Amino acid sequence: MIDTQVNSRESGLEWKEDLETGSQGAVLGGVVAVFEMPNTEPTTTDLEAMADKLKRAKGRRHCDHAFYVGGAHENATFLGELERLPGCCGVKVFMGASTGTLLVQDDESVDQVLRHTSRRATFHSEDEYRLAERRSLACTGDWSSHPEVRDAQSAIQSTHRLVRLA
Repeated sequence: MIDTQVNSRESGLEWKEDLETGSQGAVLGGVVAVFEMPNTEPTTTDLEAMADKLKRAKGRRHCDHAFYVGGAHENATFLGELERLPGCCGVKVFMGASTGTLLVQDDESVDQVLRHTSRRATFHSEDEYRLAERRSLACTGDWSSHPEVRDAQSAIQSTHRLVRLA
């Protein structure tokens, strides 16, 4: 099995999981390769961050691996170059709530990402505008309220927008 959405959280959030322990768990579960998300601190959105991820993974990953570069407002015009970096499996775009500068919620910015990506892009397709309207439904400390805030309609709306733009 290949896990195409892994959140090991290195660098910056290693207290949750790091590249080594994440890959150990993957291998124990029968996973032969992992694709790592860019929502770390700092985010993986440029050449330096990708090089840092590859350096950190060397000798510490116990299965095949690759890293997503995050599509953001600031790097949209460079995505064609970034997606071809060694170790990059594609571009990850967050249309709904994410960390740092990774939120790309408006149609114009999503369009820019699509225009500058020529290989592979994967989308966290949730409508940020709907999520913002529904955040008051969240109950602090109660994860069961998660589907109330991030309901199916937020994914459907976002996916309709994405398909229209594509």
